[in-house]
Amino acid sequence: MTYNTTYIDSLKGNASRNGTLAYNRKGNTTITADGYGNLILPYGTVNNILRVKVERTYEDYVDFIQTPAIEYAETSYYYYSEENRHFIALTNQLTVSGFVAQSILQYQNEATLVTLGMDDIIPNQEMSFYPNPAVNQFSIKNIAKNTTVEIIDLNGRVVKTVLASPNNPIDISNLTKGYYMVNVSNNTETFVEKLIVQ
Repeated sequence: MTYNTTYIDSLKGNASRNGTLAYNRKGNTTITADGYGNLILPYGTVNNILRVKVERTYEDYVDFIQTPAIEYAETSYYYYSEENRHFIALTNQLTVSGFVAQSILQYQNEATLVTLGMDDIIPNQEMSFYPNPAVNQFSIKNIAKNTTVEIIDLNGRVVKTVLASPNNPIDISNLTKGYYMVNVSNNTETFVEKLIVQ
């Protein structure tokens, strides 16, 4: 498929359960390549991804009764790379007669993507402190805006709390020399590192 293409198909069939209860099933499937861009995963960002939306609606009719006995609605999103035919991630939700029966989120791990030969992966950048040991101030590399930073002494007391941002050094001129633990947290992750104040 290519971006902005759509395919529509229908299904119709009948079956029986345990040889006694006959039912008919009929429905439609619509497949649309509705998105193109980057996919953010827990370990990094994958570029040049095509999103394919699959919508299925179908009903089961029991013993040729005109009113559907069970109604199904299923929406899935598949994320594909340009480089291969394997999906990178998928989400799926199935409702049965208006109630959510199944909800799935699945994605390939980083090692699998490397095995598939993908080279459009940009790994997440890990946070790190510099300089460490530090005198008077230190900075945190790859920190997000408005990140809470707590400096904790060896007795477990929080001796300093600041709201940090990229390229803004943290002043530690009032701390005594020694070892500290620094707890960095935002909405998505927590990072703990040892800091030496000289």
